[in-house]
Amino acid sequence: MRLSRKSFLVFVLMGLFVCARIPAFAAALSKNFVSAKYSYSIKYPADYKVKILGDTIVFSAPVDDKKFAFAPSVNVAVEELSKDIPDLDAFYDSAQKSLVKKLINVDFIEQKKDKLNGKEVYRLIYTSKQQKAVFKLMQVLMVNEKKVYVLTYTALDTQYNDNFAEAKAIISSFKITK
Repeated sequence: MRLSRKSFLVFVLMGLFVCARIPAFAAALSKNFVSAKYSYSIKYPADYKVKILGDTIVFSAPVDDKKFAFAPSVNVAVEELSKDIPDLDAFYDSAQKSLVKKLINVDFIEQKKDKLNGKEVYRLIYTSKQQKAVFKLMQVLMVNEKKVYVLTYTALDTQYNDNFAEAKAIISSFKITK
């Protein structure tokens, strides 16, 4: 069966309409978290749980691992820069050394400078074995006005790739609001 030119145009226009509506549909399924205290905003899926733990906000996916009952999460931690650690490069060096010291089994997969919404950041991807589970983490380190923002995606190694696109979208939505 061959479509007439008119039917083909209607079909293409319907497809374009559906594709144009997908971002609006996705936006309706997300929420926006705003920290007035630390001047940032971040978008996360509506089905995620939000926990506030002091200066850290944790966005947890629905639990999808039955063995360890661990939910992949993205968290945002904020701290003040100290006199000993005055900038992003110094903070990165300190953070990397601290990871090696605190996490006995840490294997770095990627360490590089990057950009996030126009700001210079460091991105680290590494694995760490904790008890019987292997975790894979991606951390994005940013400095803005004497504050360090650490965005961390944490998942079991077996969950990491399944949830990576969603975690990357959450982290990519992070914006300094001041």
